Amino acid sequence: MPRRTRDYASKLGRFVSRRRIPVPILSDFSGCCRRYLYFMCYEPTANPSLKFVNGVTVSCRLLTTEPVRASQLFEIEE
Repeated sequence: MPRRTRDYASKLGRFVSRRRIPVPILSDFSGCCRRYLYFMCYEPTANPSLKFVNGVTVSCRLLTTEPVRASQLFEIEE
């Protein structure tokens, strides 16, 4: 049976789910609290700090080896 992905509401959640990045691994790489990272995956209107955005973006780049931009993960006006 194929593994089912979660239905996250935020851009970050959908990115993590599609690429099958485990939130605990992303938490370890980014240095962020797992609980807060799960919250950010489910809450599309959350307002993360710049430090959080930078840490998660860099961690996603390392874990996926893709040129990930913060705007792909968060609702950011560029």
